[in-house]
Amino acid sequence: MMNKLTGALLGLALLLGSCRSTTDEHNHTPVEHKTQATTADAVSDLEKTVLAVHDSAMADMSTLIQLQKAVKQKLNTTASQLPAAEVTRQQAQGLAVTSALAKADEAMMGWMHGYNGDTLGKLDQEQAMRYLKDQQQKVNVMRALMVESMRSAKAYLK
Repeated sequence: MMNKLTGALLGLALLLGSCRSTTDEHNHTPVEHKTQATTADAVSDLEKTVLAVHDSAMADMSTLIQLQKAVKQKLNTTASQLPAAEVTRQQAQGLAVTSALAKADEAMMGWMHGYNGDTLGKLDQEQAMRYLKDQQQKVNVMRALMVESMRSAKAYLK
């Protein structure tokens, strides 16, 4: 009976002792898990940032479309209300504004068709971060085009 008890205690001591090991093998595992979790959080945070920029721009799409219509309408009525020299200047400016609005609209559509968030699950975290940083740059350019073209359209319509 003493041998069974001694064997059980020895086994328990070895088991507990191995769990408290301070070797690299046991110490780096929690750090790896923490790093992986931190990287996964970084991917998730960056994706949220990219999508927030898109959502902000998307909220302005109806305004962009309204501005496109208003600029076209002004272009059509300008000729009858102004002297010939002013008509040429106003039409050139209106055409430039129309073109900028169309480019912003195309940039939004292009970004939405090109963005593939479903792919993130298939990429390792480093690749996912690279993809999202690229998408962040693209969505920021698209947003800047929208903001600038709408600003120009509003100035033209005054």
